[in-house]
Amino acid sequence: MQVEIKDVSGIDELERWIAVHNAVRADDPANLEQKVLIRAEELEHVDFLAYVDGEPVGVAKLSGDSESVRSGCPWIDVCVLPARRRRGIGSALLEAVSAQARRQGKVALAGEARADDVESVGFLERRGFVESGRFERLELDLDSGGEADVAVPPGLKLAWLADRPTLLTGMYEVAAATYPELGGYIGRQAETLVQWQVYELGSGAALLDLTPLALADGRVVGFATIKGLDELAAELRMVCVLPEWRGRGIARALLEAQLAAARRAGLRRAVTWVRDSEPRGLYQRLGMHPGAAAIEFRGPLV
Repeated sequence: MQVEIKDVSGIDELERWIAVHNAVRADDPANLEQKVLIRAEELEHVDFLAYVDGEPVGVAKLSGDSESVRSGCPWIDVCVLPARRRRGIGSALLEAVSAQARRQGKVALAGEARADDVESVGFLERRGFVESGRFERLELDLDSGGEADVAVPPGLKLAWLADRPTLLTGMYEVAAATYPELGGYIGRQAETLVQWQVYELGSGAALLDLTPLALADGRVVGFATIKGLDELAAELRMVCVLPEWRGRGIARALLEAQLAAARRAGLRRAVTWVRDSEPRGLYQRLGMHPGAAAIEFRGPLV
């Protein structure tokens, strides 16, 4: 069996990349619009396609975001169709990613695998990757229970980004003040307005009509973002409140409003990912419960 690894070039190959990725990572789908934006913004970003007999069977990426460039340990993703695993395709993709990273002067790699994906976890561990952190997915059945009233804190109003698009720069000001607290990759996604827009709202899956803003005298002091996973499910992405406005129940009000709007829009399930070191109390009070887990790995170039 001959495995051919190609750099992705052109829309047709990018669509093939997305199709294979989404067949493997259905719970974290990519889309064409955001991939195009990411590739335009991240100068060191590279995508690979693996072919066997002309059929795309695996994909990989080497991220070029500012954290990957700065750290010397870029984020990677390697996906092989389940029916095609254990045939050297993943190894060939990892070798291609490592060779490109080496040319860029990188010294290590970072990536993740779902904790219940035994084959992917084993693939990384056999190549010297070690666990560096965990994420847990929290889930909520939107059909369960009734719709509670949203308690908006005194002195604040809620608005929706789709109705008030001119407040986008105010959202960015909140992001620029709060994202660095998270550190790592996310902590560097608000270094510029364009970079933040690509990361947070650039996806065609971003649900702008379900994106609430907290306003104080017309100024944005908090927001919550969300993206659709499919016709019935959505992922809660970020909820941010300016430091001086915390402790007043703003984050809860934003999420309650967002979940209520999601129910009205016909969504049936909401999920969010929480790092193992982050508090879960807010999401638990909203009725969310633990689901799957993901493991973050760091390892050597091969």
